Amino acid sequence: MNITFVCGKEEASQYAPVPASTFKPNWYSDLDTYIDTDKTFPSIKKCMPVFDVMNTGYIMFNAVDQEITAQPNFGQGTIGFDRRYPQGWNEFNEQEGHPHIQCPIGEPKDYMVISVPWQIKTPPGYSCLIQKPYYHSEDRFEVMTAIIDTDVIDVPWHNWPAKLFANNFTIRAGEPVAQIVPFRREEWNMNIEIDTSVMKQDTICNAQADGYAKNMHNKKRFR
Repeated sequence: MNITFVCGKEEASQYAPVPASTFKPNWYSDLDTYIDTDKTFPSIKKCMPVFDVMNTGYIMFNAVDQEITAQPNFGQGTIGFDRRYPQGWNEFNEQEGHPHIQCPIGEPKDYMVISVPWQIKTPPGYSCLIQKPYYHSEDRFEVMTAIIDTDVIDVPWHNWPAKLFANNFTIRAGEPVAQIVPFRREEWNMNIEIDTSVMKQDTICNAQADGYAKNMHNKKRFR
């Protein structure tokens, strides 16, 4: 199965998306597998579900320096917002800020739009989950989770809403902004069962060290 990223601006091609497995956060890469010398207490590095989510999909980077200035007017329906791009990126200037009132979730905050000059193409029947990069620390902004039907959308680049947590900052070219996870669209039906015997059954996960990793885990490959 193939996913294709098509760059609309040559200058951005130096910041092409990469498999998430090649761009783990530094704190995770530097972390020891165990937190004690006796190797009794494992760190999160031994958690296969966390390992999987860090390695799933692709990392999308910011393509050009963006100077962001916002004067929050939380809940008032207006926002003082300015974004500066280098010369030659004028087609992105139309993307502005959005006030908290348009999406009043949690504590008051305003929103911006992250623009990336890439098309994302997937085979028929496949969409992409757009999410902030898993376990990467970022305290200035956060791309809002969304699903895009990348097999049919025909925009020349993608615009993703993002929460603003800071008023004045610069997103540098090459900084990660999103994690892209392709998936197949399928219909699911939910079933609910009551079976109290499951609480008493023996499990490999509990009975054996690294039982899940050694006996149940399946590799996921994104190249």
